[in-house]
Amino acid sequence: MQQRRINIAIAGLGFGAEFIPIYQQHPGANLVAICQRTRSRLDEIGDAFNIQERYVDYDGMLQDPEIDAVHI
Repeated sequence: MQQRRINIAIAGLGFGAEFIPIYQQHPGANLVAICQRTRSRLDEIGDAFNIQERYVDYDGMLQDPEIDAVHI
């Protein structure tokens, strides 16, 4: 039986961005979203790691029903 993968979002892309490749390669995780208040930084990181779901608003991200856990 295969385990369900956990959908992860990362809030804060300073040091938090270092974890993106870890989650992208982890067999038990899906990195589904990132959150950063600065749109230019958000888009820079999102484009570099091919992450489509991007939030500048933390509360908005928390409303996403696809997210199981948030890495802060």
